[in-house]
Amino acid sequence: MSIRVPLYGELLQCPYERSHLIRPERMQVHLIKCEKQHPHIKLQKCLFNYTHHIKPEEYQEHLRECKDRILVESSRYVTAGEASKPPPVQPVVEEHYTPEEVAAAWGEENWDDMDEKPYDPQKYCRENKIIQKARLMTKSEKRAFYQAESMRHDELAKKEAMASPTKEPQAGSSRKKK
Repeated sequence: MSIRVPLYGELLQCPYERSHLIRPERMQVHLIKCEKQHPHIKLQKCLFNYTHHIKPEEYQEHLRECKDRILVESSRYVTAGEASKPPPVQPVVEEHYTPEEVAAAWGEENWDDMDEKPYDPQKYCRENKIIQKARLMTKSEKRAFYQAESMRHDELAKKEAMASPTKEPQAGSSRKKK
């Protein structure tokens, strides 16, 4: 039985417990749980829709009148008009591409290439200006870590300055050493 609730939508009534109102998309899960909780209630399941749990005395009538019966029946029988029509034939298109065209279509990314070295995030952080944070270290270890980081950033700034001589180093990029 379906009940329309304003501002909530359609709700279905549970065949095991009439006070249960369930959204249609949750009905299958609910019926499994409710069937386990009510083993004394014996209901039969519809052949055409498993969410239809019916009393045994009403089962045969339901099978004749089930609205989901057409889904099964339509795939079972072929009408005379459909039988005379040949099945649609799709033309076979053979396209031949060179390996260069295939590579261009897929782009440069190749997930099957196993010759590539795996990505190492620590190496990337060491080779680029990435600010790293000292975690789980004592004060003296943190001091040494930040001193080494400062030197690493200074070296990276020098390499960057050598690579592009027209660009001036940014102010505050080099720290004072103690």
